[in-house]
Amino acid sequence: REAYDLLKERRVLKDRALTPVIRVALREINDFAKPLEVTIGESKQIFWKWYLLGKEETESLIKEALGLSKKVEAPAPPPQHPAPKEKIPEKIVPEKPAPIQQKIPEKPKEAIKPEPVQEKLAPAKPKPAAKPKKQPAKASTLLNDTLNFFEKSGIEVLEQGVLKKNSEFEFVIKMPTPVGEVKYYCVAKSKKRCSDSDLSAAFAQGDMRKLPVLFISPGELTKKAAALLEKGLNITYKKI
Repeated sequence: REAYDLLKERRVLKDRALTPVIRVALREINDFAKPLEVTIGESKQIFWKWYLLGKEETESLIKEALGLSKKVEAPAPPPQHPAPKEKIPEKIVPEKPAPIQQKIPEKPKEAIKPEPVQEKLAPAKPKPAAKPKKQPAKASTLLNDTLNFFEKSGIEVLEQGVLKKNSEFEFVIKMPTPVGEVKYYCVAKSKKRCSDSDLSAAFAQGDMRKLPVLFISPGELTKKAAALLEKGLNITYKKI
């Protein structure tokens, strides 16, 4: 009831800003709470909107929550030009004619022949050593470890995407189970300690695709994240 009242009052809620209890409750009232995925740069965020809210009002409230509302700047005043100064006419002084001087022709001097100049050859400059080519960046360790885990476990990758460069990836996989092959939504995240927010975000993505979730990480779970799994959140955690 608390999640229902909160969403009805605010109309748009940011998933990361909510408590784990409210997040789980919103997923249970899917007739009234509709999930939205918003991409900002290289990261994705989940928002929940009231089911009767229109598209334009939804976009406006999401922009407001992300701090993207544009501020209207006052127009700058037009530049003021200084008034032109009056020019004072100058007095014209008549020029005096210069005295005429007679030039006495001089005897032509003998031309002096220049001595031949020997050109000196400059030593050849050594060619600069070729710069070593940059080696291509190594592939993400997390991605390599995840793909190796898939190969060893007999898991087939159907789709693959990047959530954060070299640190977070998403997959749609086909995993063998006792009842046959089952499609999963999978998130691989490079983090020393994975929080309840990390699990909730992955669960929301899987819920939108109507797929069970596999969460892979080399790190440990926080106490809140472990408690969330104990409460029955439909997500499988695997440390690699």
